Amino acid sequence: MANESYTLYYNTWSICSQMVRLAFAFRGQPKSGESGMIIEEKEVDIYNTFTQLDEFFLTEINPKGKVPVLAHPTLLSKPMSESLDITYYIAKHYPSLLPSSHKKEITALLAGLHDLNFFALSFGDEPVPATAKKAAIQEKLSRPGISERYRKALEDKKETIIQSERHTPIPPSALTTEIANAKTFLEKIAKLYNPSSSDGGWLWGRESASVLDVHVIVFLARLYDAGREGVIPERLVGLYIMAVGTEEWEGIFRGRRTMVGV
Repeated sequence: MANESYTLYYNTWSICSQMVRLAFAFRGQPKSGESGMIIEEKEVDIYNTFTQLDEFFLTEINPKGKVPVLAHPTLLSKPMSESLDITYYIAKHYPSLLPSSHKKEITALLAGLHDLNFFALSFGDEPVPATAKKAAIQEKLSRPGISERYRKALEDKKETIIQSERHTPIPPSALTTEIANAKTFLEKIAKLYNPSSSDGGWLWGRESASVLDVHVIVFLARLYDAGREGVIPERLVGLYIMAVGTEEWEGIFRGRRTMVGV
């Protein structure tokens, strides 16, 4: 039935999950003639108990074992597992998130943002061992009677981990390049923001947040939490301060930072 709820699989500390959840929080009014989306959130523990490796999630939701994922029993032919796809799907139902006057620029800039290596910018060139995750996969593979479909999904995921999923620490020179790319990107964003505007407080002087605003402010917060505030143009500090003071931000983060242990 069309009025059944969507399910958003997410993790509290996943930056892409944070971006998607905040986009929905800032959704505004639904498209004319629509009643709006109902989303039920289900947290997936991707760090401790590795519930992304459970049979249902790995075989029915996302064989990559990653979040966020948006699912619906009838309105989506298969779960949607890319954060930008989910964001644009939400924006299709809530048009203020993707204003037609800036749509082309927003989509180009969001593509540029998501080309950045969030993991490297968050954790630098420190190694992040996947030992526990590989051990969890091996334990599940050793269980008697698991289905062939599940076994293949686990083996595929194990191979992906071995290939490091972009989580292999990058050389210092590559990290320097990532930092420079982030700075270049944010300088483009800074040109769209006028802190002294008498109009709205968002990019282009709008009175409501677009999906670009949403993804950018989560990225700014992550840079602050990772100790990379030097990458952020001074012009964007006001946007960050304004955004983290909103009800929408507090509703998602509830006083937490974007990174665990910060």
